[in-house]
Amino acid sequence: MRRTNEKRPAAPPSGFTRLDLVGSIAAFFLLCCVAMPCLAGLGRDSRWLVSMSNLRRLTAAWNCYAQDNGGGLPPNSSSSQSGKTLGQSSWAGGGLAATFNTGDSTNTSFLVNPYGRWPDGVIRHYSGLLGYYEQDVRLFQSPGGSVRTNGVEWPRIRCYSMNGLIIGPSKAVDGWVQHAINSRYDVFRSLSDFKTARPASTFVLITERPDEIGVASFSVGEGSPPKVPAFHENGGANLSFADGHVENWQWRGPVFSGRQKAPLFPNPLGPQDQLDADRLWRAATAR
Repeated sequence: MRRTNEKRPAAPPSGFTRLDLVGSIAAFFLLCCVAMPCLAGLGRDSRWLVSMSNLRRLTAAWNCYAQDNGGGLPPNSSSSQSGKTLGQSSWAGGGLAATFNTGDSTNTSFLVNPYGRWPDGVIRHYSGLLGYYEQDVRLFQSPGGSVRTNGVEWPRIRCYSMNGLIIGPSKAVDGWVQHAINSRYDVFRSLSDFKTARPASTFVLITERPDEIGVASFSVGEGSPPKVPAFHENGGANLSFADGHVENWQWRGPVFSGRQKAPLFPNPLGPQDQLDADRLWRAATAR
């Protein structure tokens, strides 16, 4: 074999030089500075997805109650005394009040403790009918559903209300519900009542504005202002439907979307707000 004295070129050094390493760290730091505000905003803006999951589970519990009770739907009382007496039994009890840190506004037993002994030692069986299936008070809360009072942020223990035309076994009904019955609109006492109104088009639960929520029943009057749905969930409110799916609804009107603060519901409603109210009414019932 012929030998040569030619020198081969030296192999390039392997790995990063110190300059490469410093440059990589600087680029990574710059990317973090750019991305962190975006990621923080994503965390805030995606909280409504947590609420959608909560509504899915609560609506599944609503359906479980019906299956366990021969198709009968849970009672849905519109009284501030709901869940406190047998005659006022309800899927969720109590009436949330403007005094956010007292009374019913802090009593989670109204949500998840239907068959247990309450802190005062009395056994009650009148509320928390969905909480029996889901023993987690957090499911009744919508992230961001809080009210600021005197500089203090008070989270609502319940942010959802039930379609007021889903009345379950209730015999005494509100005037607007009786009007709906007289006008031959559908009201719902059992799963078998979902004949004209399709389950996929009829809402069960809705997120209500945290500063306006009170009783557990959500009134929706034909041609008149309903109770106040939320607008903090992706700019709107989440609704669950009788077939189990959940939607996020965006509002058109200045009142529904929160752009107009007062009066809360002028009479008559403006054209865009009336469209929102009519849309809710169509999702509440059928004729």
